[in-house]
Amino acid sequence: MVFDVSWVALGLPLLVVFLGALAQGLFGFGLALMAAPVLIYLNPNWVPGPILVTMLILSLAISWRERGAVDRRTLGVPMSGQALGVIVALGVLSWIEPRNLSLLIGAMILIAVSLSLFGLKVAPRPGSLLAAGVLSGFMGTTASIPGPPLALLHQDVSPGRLRGTLAHFFVVGNAFSLLGLTWTGRFTLSALAAGLILVPAAALGFWASTRMADHFGGSRIRQGVLLFSSLGAFGLIYRVF
Repeated sequence: MVFDVSWVALGLPLLVVFLGALAQGLFGFGLALMAAPVLIYLNPNWVPGPILVTMLILSLAISWRERGAVDRRTLGVPMSGQALGVIVALGVLSWIEPRNLSLLIGAMILIAVSLSLFGLKVAPRPGSLLAAGVLSGFMGTTASIPGPPLALLHQDVSPGRLRGTLAHFFVVGNAFSLLGLTWTGRFTLSALAAGLILVPAAALGFWASTRMADHFGGSRIRQGVLLFSSLGAFGLIYRVF
């Protein structure tokens, strides 16, 4: 894996990670949706390993901040499904070409954005939680965007509970994905170092979200993240053709 670590080359990745971390700190998810399309456009090696490292550290911080609001009753079933999703994703990564992976990631992002825009609401029952877990595990490992399936199931709960519940789920999911990528040789020390380079920007976004969480509504940020993600996904798909 080759990364350009000059400040010029890092400027845009650090900016989108900061904005994505700010969004995720406010309404539970957004870092992957915002950052993954830009990072994979700039250098495919940023995804999935390095961004998963950044997401894991950010999720740990959010889960600690929102530890008093977590709905632990809705974590067990999707976490079980997530392990299956990771296994399926590792199988896909073993044979799919990078060109097709870009198309797959772009399509999954557009599907996630469309579901959010149309306000799909599914009750968090065991079956839907299991399906969301499988989908989150697959999307998190292949495209570093595990958030939308679980976020859709919890979209009607309080902001603190949404953020805390998703953060706990992401901690386990990101760890599963990184372990799986390491097992298959797709996560190396260089990917770890690249992920740590992005952490300061995520930390700054987390700090800003903590200052704003009680005073700033998440709807406008959510709309901006979805728009930005859509543009990034279209850019990925455009590169394939």
